[in-house]
Amino acid sequence: MKTRPINRRLLVVFIFLLVPMDIHAVDADPAQTNLVDSETEFHADLDGDGKDELIRSFRINPPDGGFPRAFTVIESNGNIVKKIIGDERPDSVQAIDLDKNGKKELIILTAGGNHYTSISVYQYKDADYKAIFEEGSASGVIFEENADAPLIKIGRGDWKGKGGWDYASEPLWEVYKWIGERFEYSRNLSNTPLIGEKQDIKNSVENALLKTPLSKEGVPMLGVWIAGAKAETLLASDSPQAN
Repeated sequence: MKTRPINRRLLVVFIFLLVPMDIHAVDADPAQTNLVDSETEFHADLDGDGKDELIRSFRINPPDGGFPRAFTVIESNGNIVKKIIGDERPDSVQAIDLDKNGKKELIILTAGGNHYTSISVYQYKDADYKAIFEEGSASGVIFEENADAPLIKIGRGDWKGKGGWDYASEPLWEVYKWIGERFEYSRNLSNTPLIGEKQDIKNSVENALLKTPLSKEGVPMLGVWIAGAKAETLLASDSPQAN
């Protein structure tokens, strides 16, 4: 991996962006030579009209050798009505009627570099498929459907835990509970105050810079590669070098 000089407060994050009860898993490590692979498809009623839409999940490998991208496509009456781009590899897509109103939500998980997982929840409303929840983490993402209410658990790096390193200790769990028509952070179910993806990435960057030895040129030789669907944008927005 190529590096370039950065100061101790900034990190250049290299990333490419995301994902079926219906659960449909995709191949874990498909061949890189095919333009399109990991393809799977299923049907589910997402808009509540009594007719099923076609949901397709696949990975596209750029012919120029660039990073692959995960795609989720929703088709209705033979027409593509929504395209969702994710991380490097599709993980799973679930179509579940979370609020029991006849319309199923899409829970999309995709994976990127350094164990990064992104989760998005899409719901049909106002004649469109809209993201009502988006998060990501390198410390784990868990979706649970239980008798009480569906939960999403987002792992956050516990830098003060044993070993003081993101993967050296059990992550802190930020838990979101399905209430009404959205997932809301639950302090009672979580073992950490709300951190959020943006702050979690910043914490990882700062601690990686502090704990990683410097080269002769003073460039931090980072031992981790932080990647995720929104990492580059989130960090660039706070960088004085950002346009």
